[in-house]
Amino acid sequence: MQENNLPSSFGLKPEKSLKEIFQRLFLFLIVLTFSTSALAQNEICEILKPWFAIKEKIQESKKVLERSDLLMQEIQERKNISVQLFHQYIGGNFKFADFLKCLAGQPDRQNFLNTVHANFFEQSLQKLRNSAAPQIQNLMGVLDQKWNGQIVLFRMVNNFDSAADNVFNAGFYRDRRSIFMNTDRISGNEWMTIFIHEISHAIDGALWESIAVYNQTEWIKEFAEWSQKTSNEKDLPAETQARLQKWLQSGFDRGLWAEYRAWFITLKLYQAGLQDGLWNSIPWVEEMLNDRAANETFGEALYRRLDQKFTSPQRGIFLSPLMQNAVRNFRNNYGPGKKLPSLGNLQTILD
Repeated sequence: MQENNLPSSFGLKPEKSLKEIFQRLFLFLIVLTFSTSALAQNEICEILKPWFAIKEKIQESKKVLERSDLLMQEIQERKNISVQLFHQYIGGNFKFADFLKCLAGQPDRQNFLNTVHANFFEQSLQKLRNSAAPQIQNLMGVLDQKWNGQIVLFRMVNNFDSAADNVFNAGFYRDRRSIFMNTDRISGNEWMTIFIHEISHAIDGALWESIAVYNQTEWIKEFAEWSQKTSNEKDLPAETQARLQKWLQSGFDRGLWAEYRAWFITLKLYQAGLQDGLWNSIPWVEEMLNDRAANETFGEALYRRLDQKFTSPQRGIFLSPLMQNAVRNFRNNYGPGKKLPSLGNLQTILD
């Protein structure tokens, strides 16, 4: 057996050298990783120094006018830092969880985070407004027209927030009409693409119209009564059949079809933003785009992919054979080689 020719400076016996080298190398990498992480967090905390300084002056100030001026400075400093954080985050330069550690124990922590949430939202919109891509400009036009100055609820969450939120990367609450995005699950490069997706939900006219129809309690009561009498929707009076079809469509418009419309817009604008240099390629988005058979259109491939992930409801009124059959029949009318849902008012983004 050939002896290991190791430099004497290692101070290792030949028969143990490789093992001990790897042990020491592993320990070195652990220490290096910890040191790098700590340095990154210290650098993030440095951004907060001007804010901490103003807070200290406010506590020491005894003059009313001086204190009032300092309070205004404190508000502006929060905004300035929030903008810095947004660009650092989008650039992939820090993890939001590290920033939260910098605010640990601060009595004004939530107040500061509220400012961060608001400015991340505004900066995200501004980044889209600055794009030269026509379709992204169209998105902003529809957004301005749809919202018309209304306040949109937006918040950033992390894995320490409620279980309902941290199951997903992001989401749009239909009932509260609010957007949430999980900073622990979304990378800086993904942020804008996911933001576009949630914004698409917020301006989706078909989604809003569907909510009122789907909540027609008198219709639901009528369907429940017929569920006790028959399992065949053709046995229902013509007017009841029409209401059932409209109600089922509203259910799809707030579920599967809402995702189809939002992802259709998201993927198209992702490609536009990629060409405009707004973000880099995202592997899982590219996978969605490439999941397409030779004979499928863009819309057919997307609908097939989403349809496979959505299960029909199996609770409440949907437990009855009548409603199960009605949902199945309605759903079978749509898909590749059949009809596809309309994009509604979102179509104007692509025109």
